[in-house]
Amino acid sequence: MKSYKHLFSRALAASPGRIHFAAHSHHLWPDASCEGHVASWDDAALLADRKWEKVFGEVIPESQRHVADELHLPDPTTIAFTPNTHEFLSRIFTSKWNNKPIDVLTTDGEFHAFRRQSARWEERGLIKRRFVACEPFGTFTQRYLAAMREQPAEIAFLSHVMFRTGLRFDGVEELASYASPEGTWVALDLYHSFMAMPCDFSKVADRVFLMGGGYKYAMAGENAAYLHAPRLCAAPSQNRLVRRFRRDGRQARRSRLWQGWFALPRRDVRSDRALSFQRCPAHVGARRRGHRGDQRTLRGVARNW
Repeated sequence: MKSYKHLFSRALAASPGRIHFAAHSHHLWPDASCEGHVASWDDAALLADRKWEKVFGEVIPESQRHVADELHLPDPTTIAFTPNTHEFLSRIFTSKWNNKPIDVLTTDGEFHAFRRQSARWEERGLIKRRFVACEPFGTFTQRYLAAMREQPAEIAFLSHVMFRTGLRFDGVEELASYASPEGTWVALDLYHSFMAMPCDFSKVADRVFLMGGGYKYAMAGENAAYLHAPRLCAAPSQNRLVRRFRRDGRQARRSRLWQGWFALPRRDVRSDRALSFQRCPAHVGARRRGHRGDQRTLRGVARNW
């Protein structure tokens, strides 16, 4: 069997007796990630304020290409970056919200970020969730698609691979057939499939939102989340809540989607800046802070692939 230990010499040397099997959580980082951090520091020292020309002109485009290649997406510019996938959840749901609860079809196996945030949104009357149980596993894909056929949702959100069980959803192409800019939006959480298994979304790239990140199997560390946004489903004109926030702060404070990783029921997580967007290449809001969020990590992403 071919060995890749030489690519992880620093992490292995840091704890020689350790046998690490927790790739599902914090994967040991390869040497390339350290080289990326050092290169970022060197760029900052050499270029100072001019470093952003290199970040936006070289580092981000290279990272976009790597993610697009891994997912078999035709256009790398549909990839946007931010520190975590939770921020992208807020942007997608905010863009879809139109003064009435969003009908959401999801599952009982979603990761904590969506589970907690969606519970908070539902408590506030901003969404209404319908759940498809993961078990029995053998019929999960068929049951989820049957629920869509019976009542197409405004947003269909689920994990490509479930984080607790490794259960995989195998009906992406049929689910994508329901997607349209004015109708259903389909969003897949790829965090537990990205770089853990081959992923080819070339046939649905124009209809499905895809989000994931570098923390787990990509071995790129934190602060490197990405979103692929189908252009037709992310038109700026649909960011109604964003524009209302900018024109009338008082109204937006009454109706905004509450933010926060720990958005548990009856817990207020208040962030006025959370809905202040800057459009990214994929036309989905990404704060300039998010795009610039961690040059070091993006550099590590670019070097890891």
